[in-house]
Parts: sequence; C-alpha cells; structure tokens
Amino acid sequence: MPIDRQVRYAVGASYDWSESLTVGASFVYADYGSGKIDGAALSGEYERNDLYILGLHANWKF
Repeated sequence: MPIDRQVRYAVGASYDWSESLTVGASFVYADYGSGKIDGAALSGEYERNDLYILGLHANWKF
C-alpha cells in the first residue's frame, strides 16, 4: 500500500451492561495521504487513501 503520510483519529467507549457483561465499540479513521505507484507492471495514483475501522467488543465474566 503506497503511503504519503499517516494521520489517525480514534474514539471508543465501554458500558457495564451488568455485573457480568461489559460491551463497547471503537472507531478509527486513518488518512494515508495520496499514494503513488510507479513500477514496471503497475502505475497510478490514489487521490484518497483513507481507512475506516469499526470495532465491537463484549466481555462476559463468569
């Protein structure tokens, strides 16, 4: 993956649903700038090089 720069923003939260169950979510946005490919077989340019990640979690204590 061609990368010009890396800028990341992330946010997340957890909630104690009960004494034995915790749930939560997180979101990450990554801006990798504009990437350029210059090779023998492939060439091109990515104007937007963004990545979005959504994570969910649950923790059950027994």
